[in-house]
Amino acid sequence: MALNLTESQINAIVANVISEMKKPAAGAEAIGINIEGPFLNPDKCGAQPAMYLSEIDLGFARELISAGGGLVKIMTFAPELENADKLIELLCENQVMPSMGHSCADEFSTLRAVDAGARCCTHLFNGMSPLHQRDIGLIGIALTDRRVTVELIIDGIHVHPRIVDLVCRCKRVNRLIGISDGTMASGMPDGTYTI
Repeated sequence: MALNLTESQINAIVANVISEMKKPAAGAEAIGINIEGPFLNPDKCGAQPAMYLSEIDLGFARELISAGGGLVKIMTFAPELENADKLIELLCENQVMPSMGHSCADEFSTLRAVDAGARCCTHLFNGMSPLHQRDIGLIGIALTDRRVTVELIIDGIHVHPRIVDLVCRCKRVNRLIGISDGTMASGMPDGTYTI
């Protein structure tokens, strides 16, 4: 499945993000664009609408990077998808951090991605196959490979506090990124919100 977005639609989407980045935000500074997808495993899409997912399309990836005008800093992809190694090469050539996530990757696919230059794992444990004692996959490699930095959603909901402790025992402090994974509904009262 491939996305049917035109170059002008892509440019408009990214231009909107860049416009929002330029607006002042109390206590924060937007320094880059993090693209989570569209090259994700549909079986682990999470909050990502499956209709917007795509097989790896290097031309589309180039368009996204180009539209960002140097502001695209990280892109999440599923390492088990065909041409993941070529996507990693393209991202690295453009100073975009390849981050593994929304994935059912096995040990082989994950190590192949890390060897190719993937150095980050998007929200460890969430949107990926669980850790298994005989089939470690993405989580096992992310926890044990010193080349990989991991994001961990430390909000008390996405992962258990003891999982946070486990990850902190496996990864050095310079290989841990605590994130909120907050949406526009963060801090709002209970209710129905649109992501």
